[in-house]
Amino acid sequence: MSTFLTTGALKEDVTAIVASASPLHLTLESPTILRVVGSLKQEVYLPNALSLEVGIHFIIVNNSTNDVDVKDYTSTPLVTLTAQAATVIYLVDASTAAGVWSQVSGNNREFSRSSIVLFNSSNDILLPDLSFPHTTYCGSRVEYSIKEASGVRVGRLLISTDGSTASIIDDLSETSDVGVNWSAAIVGDDVQILYSTTPLAGHRSMQADIKLFKI
Repeated sequence: MSTFLTTGALKEDVTAIVASASPLHLTLESPTILRVVGSLKQEVYLPNALSLEVGIHFIIVNNSTNDVDVKDYTSTPLVTLTAQAATVIYLVDASTAAGVWSQVSGNNREFSRSSIVLFNSSNDILLPDLSFPHTTYCGSRVEYSIKEASGVRVGRLLISTDGSTASIIDDLSETSDVGVNWSAAIVGDDVQILYSTTPLAGHRSMQADIKLFKI
């Protein structure tokens, strides 16, 4: 993987990829920053995690006019990047070929979060991934999934604020109660999103797609 220390800063190769109908399979030797251009839908497969070190990352920028589908080595979809969106995706577990990848992706107002851990607590816990400044945004929509040992929940949070109060609604479907409750609060310039849990065994794993609405 081409990485250089240049003029006191870490410089990584940027490679432009013209989108095509053929999947792009990354390897250990692939550049760490990929810029997709063109007009076709592109599939990008991450390398075999068994060949990588934990902590390695790829930055994928979609400058094309179509979608870019990012998948792990075993073809499991991880994120779809719409036009002008991007992701930074990190390997956090290399014990299998698929690996476990954590990502930060999106543009200024639409992005995704994966591998969020929700801890057991009867007290409210701040979740910075979902919080936002009310000085810039008047609300957000969060489509999420939560997996707990006893069940799975898929839901949508609708959050609105006028800068002095915040309202949150959770519209959900679940196979059994995963024990997560949501609340919102104004703290300074921010709308803070908090959660508490009922005393079920084990932490929860969450993924979320977030869209912010400007004032």
